[in-house]
Amino acid sequence: MKIDEFVTRHSDRILIAGKVFSVFLVFFWGAFFLEHLSWFTTGKGLPPLSVILSFILHGVLLTGYIAYLFKCKFGSYIILIAAALFFFAIVPIVNALIFFLISAVPALLWFSVEYAGRFHKKGDHPGKPDDHKSVPV
Repeated sequence: MKIDEFVTRHSDRILIAGKVFSVFLVFFWGAFFLEHLSWFTTGKGLPPLSVILSFILHGVLLTGYIAYLFKCKFGSYIILIAAALFFFAIVPIVNALIFFLISAVPALLWFSVEYAGRFHKKGDHPGKPDDHKSVPV
């Protein structure tokens, strides 16, 4: 069994796994989001602009996980964009890559199902010669 056939056959289970992981990430990153609310309650005024922007991106990332539960495609795009902006703009590159990959798991699962489904529906696969076109000799 080829990988695209496997993914297509088990696409519903893969998407459910993505939704379960999305719920886990809402709670995981949500805990940090709530902890960082203390920046706004210090009584010393607003925090620096970088903190405000990171807080907004963090909220958008959490929104992407919630959107993924209802609309996988829409949520996946939000997750990827928000995670890339949030982690690569703020966190050192080594940690950013790890955090981005962990955060992008639901989106990557959706993209794998979408990618495999496209080839499976057409009947052709990456690397398979195009049989239906005639080639002049």
